[in-house]
Amino acid sequence: MKTLSCSHHYEKHPRQRTQDFVPSLAMKNILAVFAALILFGCTPAQDTSEPEPQTTPVETQEQKTESTDPTPENSESEMPPQVKNKPNHKVTITKFFDFACGYCRRGAQTVKYLQEKYGDDIKIEFRHFVVHPSVMVAHKALECAGEQGKFEAFFYEYFENQFAQTSNAAFEAVGKKIEMDQEEFKSCVASNRTVNTIDGHRMMGELIGVTGTPSFVINNEKKIPGALPQEQFEKLVVQYLE
Repeated sequence: MKTLSCSHHYEKHPRQRTQDFVPSLAMKNILAVFAALILFGCTPAQDTSEPEPQTTPVETQEQKTESTDPTPENSESEMPPQVKNKPNHKVTITKFFDFACGYCRRGAQTVKYLQEKYGDDIKIEFRHFVVHPSVMVAHKALECAGEQGKFEAFFYEYFENQFAQTSNAAFEAVGKKIEMDQEEFKSCVASNRTVNTIDGHRMMGELIGVTGTPSFVINNEKKIPGALPQEQFEKLVVQYLE
């Protein structure tokens, strides 16, 4: 069964060289003192205090503060608004996606079709799997829309009309179309408070073997890597509905 997907690559960074260590005259004197102490049966007192945590040079205080903020409780990435409080779903489809992946756009059309056709029998779970860092801000915007109960509306409107766009004008256009509070939305997108959720989704995908987008999982059993034609995907779903 042929599927289509967007692959991702990681760039390895060369290790930095460190300068050779050359003992100074002062250091030689200190070593001489230690040698004298050992010679007379004495040892320096052991420091039992815990070492202070170190931070990497590239880590800024802003990054540490923003990225550790908890995810807002009303974020709707895990359960779209129209399927909340409806426990009788026969099929749960988990979709891993990237906002710059053309095949993800096709997959979005497929799951929307299935939602409209089968209604409450199907639940869609959306999972971020950022392949193209350039659209990370769009994934943040999606989570921010979820804070206003507009997660799914933003997801489909963005894919259909602002695909892979990351300008403020693109987000504003989507926000107006789905009637969001623009000031609240802009403030959220400018922060990093949704990054933990986005990164967590990717980690979840990697744990179950997701390596590219789109990827789908049906009822936590069947994994579909790539975009299937709508008819083939629907046949797989129908097997779980029967």
